[in-house]
Amino acid sequence: MALFILYQGLVTTGLLWVLWNFRRNLKDLLFLRDFGNCLLLSKPLVSVLVPARNEERNIRRSIQSILSQDYENLEIIVLDDQSTDKTREILEELKKQYPEKRLKIIEGKALPKGWVGKNYACHQLAQEAEGEILLFMDADTWLSPGAVRAGLAALQETGSDFLSLFPTEVTGTIWERMIVPFMHFAPMCFLPFNLIRNSPNPLISMAVGQFMIFRRTAYRAIGGHASVKGEVVEDIMLARRIKEFGLAPLFLDGNSLVFCRMYRSLKEVWLGFSKFLFAVFQFRLLPLILVMAIFDALFLTPFFYLLRMLLGAGYPAPANLMISVQVAVIIGLRFYQSFRFQSRGDALLHPLSVIHINLIALFSVFLHLSGIGVIWKGRKYRTKASEEPWLDSEEEEESRVPLHYS
Repeated sequence: MALFILYQGLVTTGLLWVLWNFRRNLKDLLFLRDFGNCLLLSKPLVSVLVPARNEERNIRRSIQSILSQDYENLEIIVLDDQSTDKTREILEELKKQYPEKRLKIIEGKALPKGWVGKNYACHQLAQEAEGEILLFMDADTWLSPGAVRAGLAALQETGSDFLSLFPTEVTGTIWERMIVPFMHFAPMCFLPFNLIRNSPNPLISMAVGQFMIFRRTAYRAIGGHASVKGEVVEDIMLARRIKEFGLAPLFLDGNSLVFCRMYRSLKEVWLGFSKFLFAVFQFRLLPLILVMAIFDALFLTPFFYLLRMLLGAGYPAPANLMISVQVAVIIGLRFYQSFRFQSRGDALLHPLSVIHINLIALFSVFLHLSGIGVIWKGRKYRTKASEEPWLDSEEEEESRVPLHYS
C-alpha cells in the first residue's frame, strides 16, 4: 500500500507541474491578433503558397479567404498536386472570378523518390514564389481578413525569421472532438513555450504546418523543404532547422484569425494521426512507449482509480484525496483549453479520448513494423529504407521514401 500511495503522490506531483506549465504557457503564448494594429515598417511582397491535392471540399473557402485579405501586396500560388477531383476546376473558376488578383495555378510534377508529397509540393511552390515573405498554408485552412497583415507585423515587431501558430481547430464529429484538441493539449502541457524562442536547443521547437511564415532569406538558409524532403512531420523539422542555423522562431496563438478543419470522419482521424504520431518520435519505438506510458499514467489511470474508488475500493484517505485532485486537474485543464482555443474539446470524453489515442499509436506502430508505412492522400510511403520498389496501388506510381528511423 505504501508503494501505491507513493505512485499516487508522483502522479499528483506530475499533474500539478503540468498545471503550472500549462498556466505559464497561457501567459507566454501571445495572440496573433494582438499584432493586427501594429504599424508595418515595410510592405514587402508576400507569397501565399498553398499545396492542394484532392481538396474540392476545402479549396474554395481557403482561397477566397486569402483573396479577401486586407494586405494588398500579395501573390497567391496554388499547386494542384495531380488532383483527381474538382480541385483544379474550382481554382480555375476562382481565377476567372477574381481577374484583378495575383492568383496563379501551377500543375504539380510527378513525385520523385525520396520525397513526401506535401514537401515536394511546397518545394515547387517556393521555386515559383517572388515574395520576400513566404507563407505556406494548407488547403483546409482559412483566414480572417487581417491574418496576413498581423503575421507580417509580428515578424517585423519581434525581428523573427519564422512564425507558426496554433490555429483554431474546428471540429464537427465526435471523433474529431475526441482527438483533434490534443493538437493543442499535449504541447501546452509538456512544452515550455517561453523556451521556443529563448532556448537555442532545436529540440524545443514547435510549428504547425497549416500556417508557417518564413523570411525568404531564412527559408533559403535552412535549405527549404528540400532539407526535410522525406519527413512526415516536416513542420517541426523545419522549426528545428531554424534554430540549428541560429535564426529566430516565433510561435503564437492564431485564435480568431486562422482556422482549420483537419478531418471529418473516423477514418480521416485515424489515418491523419497515425501518419504523424509515430513519426514525431522518428519511428523509434522506445521513446514512443516511454512517452505514452507517462501520458497514460498522468491522464488515464486517475480515471481508472476514480472508478474503483466510487465502486468501493478500500483506498487510504490520502490516496482518495490525491485521486480526486488528479481528476479535477485533468478536467480543469481540458475545460481551460476549450475556453482558450475554442476547440470544442469535450472534456468529459477525456478518458475515451486517451484510450483512442493509444489505439491510434498502436496502429501507427503496426503500419511501420508491418512495412505498410504511411498512408495519406492516396499515396503510400515506406518508413524503412528498402531496395524493393513500392508501388502505389491507387496511383500506380512508386513513392518509396526512406524516412528517418532507428
